[in-house]
Amino acid sequence: HFRLSEHWKRHFQQELYKLHDPERVSLRQLYQWTDVPKPMGLSPRLRNLVALVFAYQTNRNLTRSDRVLENVEPENLVAEVELLPQDLATAEEWATATERARLLLEKLPPMSRTVANTNRLAQRLREALSGYRQAAESLPGELSELAHTLALDAETLPRLQTARSGRSLVELAEERDSLKLIQRFAQLPLENPGAVLHALGQARKQLEVFGRINHDLSRALQSRAEIGQPEALELVDTSLTLTVDGD
Repeated sequence: HFRLSEHWKRHFQQELYKLHDPERVSLRQLYQWTDVPKPMGLSPRLRNLVALVFAYQTNRNLTRSDRVLENVEPENLVAEVELLPQDLATAEEWATATERARLLLEKLPPMSRTVANTNRLAQRLREALSGYRQAAESLPGELSELAHTLALDAETLPRLQTARSGRSLVELAEERDSLKLIQRFAQLPLENPGAVLHALGQARKQLEVFGRINHDLSRALQSRAEIGQPEALELVDTSLTLTVDGD
C-alpha cells in the first residue's frame, strides 16, 4: 500500500554522509542502499522511480559522462548515471524569468524554483527562441536600412532598439546550461520587457512588412519624377509612421 513519507530521502542522505565525496552519488550506490539494512525487494522500475524522486527532492541533475540527462524515463536509467547537486537561480532571478517567460510562452503553469523546473523552463525557452531566431536576427538590419533610406538617425528609433533587444534574446537559444540560460534571460537589460517580447513574437511579420516597405520605398524614391512628388512623400510618411510608432 502507498504511504506518503520522506523515508528514502532521509535514508539516502544518511548514507551520503558516510561517503568521502557526498556530492557525487551514482544510481548503482542508490540501488545498493535500497537494500540496506535489509533487502526491500523493489523492482528495477520502482527502484528507478525512488531515485528520480530523490533527485527531485534534493535538487540534483541526472548526468552521464558529465552531460545532463533530460526527460528521463525510469526504464531508461542505467547504474552509471550520477545524481549531482545543481545550484538554482536566486528567488529574484526566478521570479523575473518566469514573469518574462509568460509574455513569450503559451500556457506556462506556475512553477516552483527547482532543478526539474529549471530544466523544463530552459528547454521551452530554447525551443521558442530558436523558432524566432532567423527573423529576429534579420529585423534590426532591415530597420537600419529603412532608417538610412529615410535619412533618419537609426539610434533614435524605439522600434530599432526593441528589435536589437529581441536579437539579444534569441541568442540565448545557444546556451546549453539550463541554469545559465535562466539567469541570462532574467538579467538581460530590457527597458520594456513586454514590448520586446511581444515584438519578438511578431518578428516574422515585421520582417516581411519592413522588407516590403524598403522595396517599395526604394523604387518610389528612384522614380520620384514618374510617380509625382505628392505620392512619394505619402509613401515616405507612411514608412516613417510604421518605423517610429509601435504595432
